[in-house]
Amino acid sequence: QPGKRCMSYNGGLQHGKYKPKGWAIRFLEHINRSFPHPRHRINNSALDKTPVANFADCLFSHVPAHVHLVVAEWGSMGNFNHLHLSRIEQVARNLLKLPSKPVVV
Repeated sequence: QPGKRCMSYNGGLQHGKYKPKGWAIRFLEHINRSFPHPRHRINNSALDKTPVANFADCLFSHVPAHVHLVVAEWGSMGNFNHLHLSRIEQVARNLLKLPSKPVVV
């Protein structure tokens, strides 16, 4: 997904020749080097500054139905999500119900 934040964001926009890779891209490259085939893909379904309570209601309009690994992270809203732990559980349970039975981290 060219242009998404995980491609070249590392605490601030980077300009010039060297653009550090975010952790998601480095993780994908590691998986593609070490797992049975190098055709794994990443889908960044992030919604900046969106509380988990809002994301839970429209989860599958952002996350593909056929995924194997989901890294759920709401760091930018961390100060607010402790108020919505039941919604975080709802998101995790709904992801685990997918036919592909993804690993949810």
